[in-house]
Amino acid sequence: MVKYLQINGDEETQNSIYANLLDKSLKYGPELAEELHGHPLVEFSERSRVTTVQEKLGQDDDRELDWVITEPQIIGFESKKSDALTVDQLSDEMTELQKLSDDPVLVAITDDLRAPSEVLEKTRSKIENDGTLIWKSWHQIAHCVYDLASSPNELPPEHHPILDILQDMFESESYEPRFKGIESVNITQDDLIKREKDLLSLISDITVGLPDDPDWLEPNPTSYSSDTLSNLKKGYYHIWQHWISFRFLIEDSEDPTNWEMERSSITVLVHLTTDEFLTVLDIDGDVDSGSRTTNHKAVTENAEQILKICSKFDFQIWTSPNSWDSDGRSVEKHELGDLRELLSGSSGFGYLPHKRLMIGRQFNSSDYPPQELVKEIVKTLELLKLEFIENSEIFDKVFTQSE
Repeated sequence: MVKYLQINGDEETQNSIYANLLDKSLKYGPELAEELHGHPLVEFSERSRVTTVQEKLGQDDDRELDWVITEPQIIGFESKKSDALTVDQLSDEMTELQKLSDDPVLVAITDDLRAPSEVLEKTRSKIENDGTLIWKSWHQIAHCVYDLASSPNELPPEHHPILDILQDMFESESYEPRFKGIESVNITQDDLIKREKDLLSLISDITVGLPDDPDWLEPNPTSYSSDTLSNLKKGYYHIWQHWISFRFLIEDSEDPTNWEMERSSITVLVHLTTDEFLTVLDIDGDVDSGSRTTNHKAVTENAEQILKICSKFDFQIWTSPNSWDSDGRSVEKHELGDLRELLSGSSGFGYLPHKRLMIGRQFNSSDYPPQELVKEIVKTLELLKLEFIENSEIFDKVFTQSE
């Protein structure tokens, strides 16, 4: 691709190009804007236009918004590229927008894969009911552009040239989907560095693909031999032998009145030398480990409900000892018919070699195109959260959802 846009990592240049393309699209209709910035509290119409780009709204204003859309709502945008949002900046910009509307919307766009929750929560607390603050990732917007480019008939034809330029812009700044697939299944020690980079790309795309829900985390890789993300990102040596866990939702154990699902999560578990990806609810039920006996009790007392959920959604079952990466293939798959026996007795779940219980689905990268694999894993993560956390009473005192 010819890099004719010449953004070169510059925030102002990217903002200017994007805002002007967005304005051009609005002249043809709101369809593209609705795809890129759709939200229940955001409304676009045939009258929507970008009215200012990197300008102050008034001569006496302290802050400069990156761009503002008017009609039928006042929607201000603050964009950061390789920089952080601050509470003061966001609250000041909301104050400026309130001069134009009693109920403005401020959209904060950053390079983060997941929302910077602390800054957003503090800002929302500060502005109270004076406006609506929404966060969006540049990666999410870019992935939406790529999805639309692959299905252009979803938009009126007038938008297609603008979509092509947006795709070029995001490609030039390396926002495109990163995961290109797993090249080889039977790899050697020399291939491990490339494999780890492939896995990081997969996890990044999964993170971007999850909905804007503060419960979902930007996961750090975890194993019992190392928990060092920085070592993996350096890319010059491998740090794990076997299984790696990427935890996307972790229990809330800060409230002492709640049960503690210690070392339990909704996770993507990957094997370093195969193309297996387990998307699972991972429960540590070690009966010899203090608070985790409560995890064991929650599972064994609700065995029938768990069986019904597994049967309904074709979930599979695995167990492992706590050190599931210590001896290579220590994750053991079970037939659903064995689950009752597994959840009872002194040799089942909670005891060696079944101290961890994992419920979910297995995906093999050879069975899917790269981005289809990402979408299937995202769907399963959402389904596990919905069925076991939101719609189920099994763990209602264990996983505490954010308000």
